[in-house]
Amino acid sequence: VITVHGTNNFTSIVDDVGVEPVFWDPLGLCGKGANKSTPFNEELDCFVPGVWLGIAKDMFETLGKSGVLQQIEEKPHYRIVVTGHSLGAGTGCLLALHFEQWARKQKADLKSSAAQQCVYFCGFEPPGCSMSKTLSRWTQ
Repeated sequence: VITVHGTNNFTSIVDDVGVEPVFWDPLGLCGKGANKSTPFNEELDCFVPGVWLGIAKDMFETLGKSGVLQQIEEKPHYRIVVTGHSLGAGTGCLLALHFEQWARKQKADLKSSAAQQCVYFCGFEPPGCSMSKTLSRWTQ
């Protein structure tokens, strides 16, 4: 279980308001015709708050550097569960999508047992602007 904290200091407040959208299609949902820059189509394109995506990417890279990803590869029967509240739910969901993207790549490359991993996310009161409708529908 990976828990992502919500707003807890001044820096987190700045992160809360960093909702400028950027294109991100970690699962290949949007196709070649998707807008990769603003203005985005709320119904069709894949986008997330840029600052939050950076936070989730940093968390994923930190988990890789600390050996957590290797441990997960060694335990394919383990479930990956990401949870968070408020800002932690918004960035936690993006982190869970990073894990899903990673597991799919492992499966496509047939590199490891990580391809068998199941990724779950349970967020509490995520901000409504956490992701586009396309990504949101997939995560339900």
